[in-house]
Amino acid sequence: SNGDLTISSLDKVISGDLTFDSSGDITLSVDGDNVFIDDGTDTAFKFSTTASKHFTIFSDTSGGNNDYFNVGVTTNGATTISTVDDAGANANLHFSVDGDISMTPAGGDFTVTAATATFTSASASQPVVHITNTHDGSSSGELRFNKDSPSGGDNDVMGKITFYGTDDSDNTHEELA
Repeated sequence: SNGDLTISSLDKVISGDLTFDSSGDITLSVDGDNVFIDDGTDTAFKFSTTASKHFTIFSDTSGGNNDYFNVGVTTNGATTISTVDDAGANANLHFSVDGDISMTPAGGDFTVTAATATFTSASASQPVVHITNTHDGSSSGELRFNKDSPSGGDNDVMGKITFYGTDDSDNTHEELA
């Protein structure tokens, strides 16, 4: 024997702690669609083995596993990260990174669809937004405002840059220019 342990059929194991300490790989093969890890009551983790692979972490405070974080992978490695708050829209996604965030999309585009994008810094002379073109040619980067309305009319405002600030008494922000 080479020390391998194979369990081919087992309905349930009831015991105290169970520790796997392997010097090699651990493989779980399931004929069903999912692997679940729970705390005896609620599902904490779900690994989906269907054609569209998913890893889901459920909230332990939602009272029914209706709030969760999900990572799904489909054809060509297309990946979707999502959060769900079943009772509202409070499933925020926060990143606390001990280092930089770097994104280099192979397609060249980075798109954010949101009503507002906010950059905040408590450091002096920051935040700074850089638009850098490294092409060895005569063209430059561009800050472009697109107004794409199906019912555009005369006197539509195409874009606006405004400056807001507070006075030395920290009064409400007001438009300064």
